[in-house]
Parts: sequence; structure tokens; C-alpha cells
Amino acid sequence: MKDRILYRLNHLPENPLGSECRVSTECPSSNFPQDIPKPKIELFTCRLAFSDGLPTSEQINTASLFGLKEELEKEHLVINTLKSNVVGIDLETGALTIRCPKFPKDTDAVPR
Repeated sequence: MKDRILYRLNHLPENPLGSECRVSTECPSSNFPQDIPKPKIELFTCRLAFSDGLPTSEQINTASLFGLKEELEKEHLVINTLKSNVVGIDLETGALTIRCPKFPKDTDAVPR
């Protein structure tokens, strides 16, 4: 994600600020039923936008998470998170905890 945002910052004339930046991945759960192929999920979706004064704590934290705080501040931009399936971050290791919105809820149901 950092590389995608840096690319947009370095090529602002070709990349409109309102366009979405998405990162997708295969469902990481090891508990996914064997007979069902793992779906791709949107891990994170965001947009670059001009800062309207002071960034929110979410915008500051997101910029810090991606290591882009200084670069964004120079351009007076922020990252607006549109969608995220990240539910936790281990600040020591950088490991993410992800929820899969497509994980079947009732795996014991009898198909009809």
C-alpha cells in the first residue's frame, strides 16, 4: 500500500486525488472450509485528499502506519480510509489481524 500511495504522490498530475486505492488479498483464515475456494477480500480502500486544517487522529494514525506522515504533510494531503477489514495491529511486530467478511457463518448447515 505504501508503494501505491507514494506512486500517486510522485505522479499527482496523472492520478486524480478522488480515485480509490485498493489492496486485496485472499482470505487468510486457516479455518475456511476445504470444499469452498477462498475468496479475495478488500483489505483496505482509501483515497488521497487535501487536508482541511488539522488531520483527524485516524488520518494521522493511517499515515504513520504506512510510514508516509512526512510525505503527506509536505503536500498537505491526508489518507481517507473508505473501507478496512483490518481489525487489529500488533505495533511491535507489524502483524495485522484481518476479518474476512465472506467467511461462511453457518458451516454446519445442510445444503438443499
